[in-house]
Amino acid sequence: MPESYQTRTLSVPTSAALVSWFEGRNIMQRFLVVSVLVLLASGPALAQGPAAKVADLAWMTGSYANDTLEENWATPKAGSIASLVRGVGDGATNMIELIVVEEEGDSLVLRLKQWNPGMDPRADGF
Repeated sequence: MPESYQTRTLSVPTSAALVSWFEGRNIMQRFLVVSVLVLLASGPALAQGPAAKVADLAWMTGSYANDTLEENWATPKAGSIASLVRGVGDGATNMIELIVVEEEGDSLVLRLKQWNPGMDPRADGF
């Protein structure tokens, strides 16, 4: 075996450790981690599978909340599914986010926009 190859032992964290790590992250870090996991998990299936449909995301319908974040997902309808997200902390709203997943061709497109209090955009062009 060439010297450039190395053997490493990987330890797999427990689900409790993963949940603890995840809960310690802010909303954008959580969103990024979930997005990457979804892309990694669905990449091979989407490359060779049937066309993606918003109806396949019906399992996301409902309301989810913890002390700092609320998500409210509407029922998929007419080729889209949408969510309103509210971030809170220190007794005040600190972020509002609108998420829409739409069918385009044989794929799904994620669009989102975030605002600070007062509907002030969180980033230019975002």
